[in-house]
Amino acid sequence: MIVRRDGSVRFVQGLLLCLLLAMSGCWLLFEDWGGNVSYEVVEEKVHTQILLDKFAIDTAVRELSSRGIQVRMRFDFTEEFTVTDSLEDYEVAVSFLQGGQVIKRDTFGEGELEKGLVQVKENRTIGIDRRFSFFFPEHSFHALKQGVQDLELLVEGYAIYLKPIYRNVELEDTIIQEIERVDRIRVGGYDVKKHVKFAYTIPPIYEGQLMLTSFALDENSMNPSDMDVRLFGSGYPDVFWSLRCGEMTYFASEVNRNSLQYSGDDTTSAFYFAPTDSISIVVWDWDNVGRHDLITGWWGKPDLLVEKDGEMKNLRFKKMKNMEIRAVLGSKAVN
Repeated sequence: MIVRRDGSVRFVQGLLLCLLLAMSGCWLLFEDWGGNVSYEVVEEKVHTQILLDKFAIDTAVRELSSRGIQVRMRFDFTEEFTVTDSLEDYEVAVSFLQGGQVIKRDTFGEGELEKGLVQVKENRTIGIDRRFSFFFPEHSFHALKQGVQDLELLVEGYAIYLKPIYRNVELEDTIIQEIERVDRIRVGGYDVKKHVKFAYTIPPIYEGQLMLTSFALDENSMNPSDMDVRLFGSGYPDVFWSLRCGEMTYFASEVNRNSLQYSGDDTTSAFYFAPTDSISIVVWDWDNVGRHDLITGWWGKPDLLVEKDGEMKNLRFKKMKNMEIRAVLGSKAVN
């Protein structure tokens, strides 16, 4: 028997084929997860209950004015994953290597992750799907030579268990035990491991320092008495300042109590920056309870703080009447 196929049937078949191809393309794109860096897998360990099922590396990502490398990943805990009441957290170690040597390593956990991977459920089976994003600014790679470098990235995930450490305390002729500290213990090997290699262009990295002698807040643009509450005195803020480049805080000054002015002879520790980086100078009101209150801040390229003949720069910005500051920047890249 011969079955005749007319044009409409062929059209439908072609449409279905296009849809299948489009779906496969979308699946491949989803598997790549949008990363703009191609990499080669060196080693990968798959756990039957903990899966690192999404992974991507991006460049040219800016976080607080810094360029760098962003590593994105997603862990999937299967429905068979069972935890006990002793399991407290899940940590992820991210290491950069060159020639087999670790050049940078950060461990994320104990509240540092964007979302906790494991929520303790006593003797229960849980299934958790979590996404994480880690950012490494270019200036943190100041030990690497500038130019195209072959790098390796090693991601290792492992469970953390709590181990209380006790000490003996004498109380009214009785020896009791109290918890001195709680150690975070990794039991066994890594549950998840992914080792990849890729190429990245390291820019020139420079070193700098800031010197600050004084600043005065503008009381006409703010109500100082609102910054603090005191039974006696003005209730003015307890001011101090800090230097940040990206997520890194390089310096925090002493606190000048109950005043709109600050005076000192501060020299920050050396900080590293790439040509695209900006720094931030932030003035705070110190609080004994809770977070410090942000009063004002300046944000810009470090070379904007350089004056001729090494003179101090009189900086003015919102709520700041004047700030005597200068930058000393290296003329040659450290790498």
